[in-house]
Amino acid sequence: PGCSIILNKLKQRITPSVVAEDNRGEILVGHAAKARAGFSPEPIMFAKRWMGKDKTFQLQKQGTLRPEDVSAHILRYLKAMAEERLGEPVDEAVITVPAYFSLRAKQMTEKAGEMAGLRVAQIAQEPVAAALMYCASDPRDPLRIMTYDLGGGTFDIAILEKRDGVISTDTIKAFDGDPFLGGYDFDKSL
Repeated sequence: PGCSIILNKLKQRITPSVVAEDNRGEILVGHAAKARAGFSPEPIMFAKRWMGKDKTFQLQKQGTLRPEDVSAHILRYLKAMAEERLGEPVDEAVITVPAYFSLRAKQMTEKAGEMAGLRVAQIAQEPVAAALMYCASDPRDPLRIMTYDLGGGTFDIAILEKRDGVISTDTIKAFDGDPFLGGYDFDKSL
């Protein structure tokens, strides 16, 4: 079975994981939120770097948000976008997270999914999910795979194997990541 990417309202494949509020105090997500950069309060970016940690973000009218609150706003937005594009309810999801996420960070991500109205079927590591997607139809077996995810805010890597056509938790050899090394950090350094 294949998969497809649901385009956002701007017909783009990527929606930034950014939350802000407009002048009325309404929540903005994605490109609209990112466009608020330079306005007060600043948009909330890279909240997942703090998932599972005791960190809060401040918006003017919405007040204090925890990382899971920010993630819930993003997931709620993505859920609504998918429902609009598919023309049917979306109530279940697999959510991917950085490879380095702790158990608490995974639990807070699941809580964010539930707050967004989703039943979280599974929490999967981002580089492992990428390997599953891109190697499922690869006929080579056994196959050792190194996959990395260089996102806007994080960098993750996993080394895993496909044996007898299967990639499982038993075949994940190693994984790690850096929550403060992503495309945004490259841009700042350059």
